[in-house]
Amino acid sequence: VHKVPDMSEEDKARLAAEAKCIIAYNMTELFRNYGGVPWIGKVYSPDDDFTNPRLTVEATVDSIVMLIDEAIPHLPWQISEAEMSNWAGRFTQAGAMALKTRLLLFAASPLFNNSQPYMDGEAAASKLIWYGNDEASRYQRAADAAKALIDKIESQGGYELEMPATNDVWGYRDAYYKGYFSRRSKEILIGIRDNYKGP
Repeated sequence: VHKVPDMSEEDKARLAAEAKCIIAYNMTELFRNYGGVPWIGKVYSPDDDFTNPRLTVEATVDSIVMLIDEAIPHLPWQISEAEMSNWAGRFTQAGAMALKTRLLLFAASPLFNNSQPYMDGEAAASKLIWYGNDEASRYQRAADAAKALIDKIESQGGYELEMPATNDVWGYRDAYYKGYFSRRSKEILIGIRDNYKGP
């Protein structure tokens, strides 16, 4: 994106940050399912060696967190109503901070953060499927990331739960529907709508 001639530096930084968040999102999904994964930190040329070993769980988590932390300052806090038609579904600071929290919660879970691996073997010995120990600081790291997001929402606003208009099943049904389906819901931190029109 830095080679695009007719784009502002601010827009270039924003799009690069969005790309980092999309990579971080997909790496988080890989981490959740496989533990440590190979990390591609460069553009390959056809003559390069494509051998790329798996990182440890710790190195994988730290690499994803680094990408998210690099992206956060260059993203808007939220998508404004004026930008909604073109920018809805794109990453925001709140979405990136939520993704970081989600990643760190997975990392702190007993699946990865435990005194024993869930399965012995070469991957466990190489710390590809767990940290190799149980540390309370990992829970604290996840809690700190969640607190940073909550504090920023409380100070900046823009995000909140959809509340029922009436205290009956229909009010709660409509609130759930709005929170899940409405493109303009203030509950949405990471938008996953595949289109903007629905039945």
